[in-house]
Amino acid sequence: MTSRKWLSLSWLLVVPAATPLVAQPLARQFSINFGAGGAIPREDLTSFMNTSPMLTVGFGYRPFKYFQADVGADTIFHAANVRGFQDTTIGRLKVRDDELMMPFGGRAVLPIGPRVELFGGGGAVYLNYGESVEVPGAGDDSSFNCQTCRSRGGWGYYTTAGINVAVERSHRFWVGVESRLIHGKTNGDPLGAVPPLETTDTWINTAAVFTFRFP
Repeated sequence: MTSRKWLSLSWLLVVPAATPLVAQPLARQFSINFGAGGAIPREDLTSFMNTSPMLTVGFGYRPFKYFQADVGADTIFHAANVRGFQDTTIGRLKVRDDELMMPFGGRAVLPIGPRVELFGGGGAVYLNYGESVEVPGAGDDSSFNCQTCRSRGGWGYYTTAGINVAVERSHRFWVGVESRLIHGKTNGDPLGAVPPLETTDTWINTAAVFTFRFP
């Protein structure tokens, strides 16, 4: 799906729900969501990065029934396929890459039944691709100063669309699918096959998501 089509789909969802926004009752509801899926690199990254697994986490606040402010993070694992090592006092440790995207914006919600809702929206996003030292049994350990790790970053925008389904009558627990189209520019160090130049980056991130809403 092209960027233009994705934006059009998001607006089709946003406009009907956002039009009566001023007449909406206050909701004051919070939500936390977790999910897993995959991320597909496009544009300049197509030749340099691979489709890779992704974990996503998000926090939402609804001041109105059909509008939600969002902040979150998508972590993509080893898309640049970095394979390196650093010599330390405990031996040779692997250097790996992760890609982090932090979107913040909003969404409009369109109920289509008592337990089903569509949503669409967008906002700004910060992107950071970096390398870190992998310490066996301990994850990333800042006590080991990575001498060779590189990073690059930048800013962009995102659009999102998806569907959520309540799994019980209280509407506290939801399952669904969310897709984000992320577009931006990054620059900095070379990372894997990515050259040390500014690149135009597009990602299509799709995940199955579990959401808990309160109060």
